[in-house]
Amino acid sequence: MKKQILGTGLGLFIARKIAEAHGGTVWAESAGVNQGSAFHMKVPVMKSRLDISKGLAILGCMEAAVVNHVYDVRMESHMTQEDLAAKVGVSRQTIIAIEKGNYVPSVLLALKISRFFKKPLDKIFYLSL
Repeated sequence: MKKQILGTGLGLFIARKIAEAHGGTVWAESAGVNQGSAFHMKVPVMKSRLDISKGLAILGCMEAAVVNHVYDVRMESHMTQEDLAAKVGVSRQTIIAIEKGNYVPSVLLALKISRFFKKPLDKIFYLSL
């Protein structure tokens, strides 16, 4: 006696629950008995927007900005923007843009600034949520 099992099985059941938890769906298609099956999962893609020039990251409903204390640290050291720029190998305009929050430096530049002032990176640059 051949037993025919109907249903999606445990694996597809789990996949369906995961997909539904993320706002998606799972379904199976078959042309008929002994014709094979195709299983599909569709979940929405969360779009993210990243504006590096202003240090703004929007992921879903969470917004974060990179904030810095470069101006304060520079003033404590009695340095001009020109001096700092020369020490870390960028233009004065780059230092101005960083201090105004109009530009987020690369990781390399942030590390150079941090090392120059002998301060931990997170004391100069931090993420504001």
